[in-house]
Amino acid sequence: MSNHYDADRLAAIAETLRQPWPRTNGHDLSEAHVWLANGFEDAQVVAWLEAGVFRPITARFLQLERIEPRELGQEFSAGESLGYAFCAGLCSFKTVKRIVEGTL
Repeated sequence: MSNHYDADRLAAIAETLRQPWPRTNGHDLSEAHVWLANGFEDAQVVAWLEAGVFRPITARFLQLERIEPRELGQEFSAGESLGYAFCAGLCSFKTVKRIVEGTL
């Protein structure tokens, strides 16, 4: 990391990733530097993990599509969040978009 600030941010994200995240169904989580490289701060990582989104690239894609983690926390099927279902490939982005927009 280039400076102390980045090291502190990386350490905070690493600590977050060491916590249990039941909504990710046991999936391996990306390393802290991958979340940081995708532009996420610790609080944002927490929000995405709480929504079941365990891959930073997926979180970044959804963010660019103007979908917030709070919109993905709803149950999709069998106790899985909409965020998890999309991240795990169990539903399409089209489905996510329609559910978030309330057209499905």
